[in-house]
Amino acid sequence: MKLATNLLVATAFGGALLSTAYIPKGSPTAPLEPVPSLTGSATPPRTTLDPADCVFAAGLVEGAERESLLQFEVEGRIVEILVREGAAVVAGDPLARLEDTTAKSLLSEAQGKLALAKAEYLRLVNGAREETLQVARAEAEVAANRLAHADSGWTRAQRLAKENAITKEQLDTYRFGHRHAEAEYELAKSRVAELEAAARTDDLKIAEAKVEIAAAAVAQAEDMLRKSVLRAPLDGMVLTVSAEPGELVGPGRGQPLFSIANLSRLHVRAYVEELDVLELEVGQKAAVVADARPNQEYGGCVVWIAPSMQEKRLRHHKPGERSDVRVREVLVQLDEGSDLVVGLPVDVFIMRGGEAAEEGTSGLSMSWWETEELTAPTQIQ
Repeated sequence: MKLATNLLVATAFGGALLSTAYIPKGSPTAPLEPVPSLTGSATPPRTTLDPADCVFAAGLVEGAERESLLQFEVEGRIVEILVREGAAVVAGDPLARLEDTTAKSLLSEAQGKLALAKAEYLRLVNGAREETLQVARAEAEVAANRLAHADSGWTRAQRLAKENAITKEQLDTYRFGHRHAEAEYELAKSRVAELEAAARTDDLKIAEAKVEIAAAAVAQAEDMLRKSVLRAPLDGMVLTVSAEPGELVGPGRGQPLFSIANLSRLHVRAYVEELDVLELEVGQKAAVVADARPNQEYGGCVVWIAPSMQEKRLRHHKPGERSDVRVREVLVQLDEGSDLVVGLPVDVFIMRGGEAAEEGTSGLSMSWWETEELTAPTQIQ
């Protein structure tokens, strides 16, 4: 009796399993088996394109160019932040300013040294002033008169010495006076000749080198002062501001202070997995869908394809996604009027082949996994 009861229970349990495992196709209560994604990655979002004719990829929205990450090129303390996040800027607009007292002092010192070096060079080139020459010539004339007077006295003293009319000491006095007058006259003539002569070539070269060194110091000081103001390198919008007045900043000190993007034309940088990379061509049409607006599709066109593969870094965290694959980078230019946000993760459909790219966006009007072509679970035999 007990054995019969057990057999009855087992038969009933097995029948229940078969009844739940096999449900006819098309039954309203039949559980649906998920259809594999196009490339073995996550299920793509809603799109009007036919998935069979598309390559699926995950991507990020960016501006007309990669966003610019900005830092100061010199160390210093921030005294003023001049823009806020979301501000529109043009190339050259100031974004932030460092304390610049030291830079201004160094520039003034360098400019003074340059002025001195130029003055010394011009003095060599122009020679002595006419007034200086006149004074030197007058001094030479006075020295010549003194020499003539000393020469006359020396001649007279020599004659008197032969007549023993003067002492030896008196004769020596006349001799030394004559020699001193000769030396003064030669010195005065040399001074006049020096003032009248042109500058030597080597002296001019030395003076020119001093001017160049001083000019380089001025340029360096001006560059340091110019770098105390951080300016926008392009027209665009300020995306992030990561600095506050009073912070000590400089090269290699933490994250970038500003990020700016050119939003005149939006692009999507997509990453196609290795199974589909040979299906890509420049000019293919594309459709972009964001989770923020799953029912809206943004059109675009492939404008650039990377020449090499890379490791997969961007994850879209959807069921079935593979991480152990390599990807190829693709740039899709969105149609004008797109209102997506820079940095927004999106899913990208790229139409395969040249002919498919010319067919427009005709295709399914609902998500491809919502169609009736779904396969029921395999019947348990």
